[in-house]
Amino acid sequence: MVGEGDGPNPAMLVTFPRPDPLHPGVVAAVARFDQTRTRARFIAGTRDPVGRPGPEGAQVPPAHRPAPLATFNSGFRLADSVGGFSSGGQPLAAPRDDAASLVIADMGRISVDQWGRAWPRSSRTWR
Repeated sequence: MVGEGDGPNPAMLVTFPRPDPLHPGVVAAVARFDQTRTRARFIAGTRDPVGRPGPEGAQVPPAHRPAPLATFNSGFRLADSVGGFSSGGQPLAAPRDDAASLVIADMGRISVDQWGRAWPRSSRTWR
């Protein structure tokens, strides 16, 4: 596990497990963030989910570029998903009440839970 940040309590820990011993070329990436020291932010891609770049132009805004601890490409296509999507309070596809959702609350905290059970529909970003 690799730690990023300062001292014995890094803001991010990363590991790369090989989940299938028969296929050692398959590698997963797992990251854990100390949510008391980090904030999550979602930036829509160039073509998905809305068919064009989102308000940030699919890029980290210049004012925020010195700060990112990590960036990720989720690689999901909304048309292939059975879930929904919202960014900045603008819903683009409705979530399913019985499906798991990754939610980034207004203060940048991430949680995964069943939509409608733990998170109000007023949360700013969900997938």
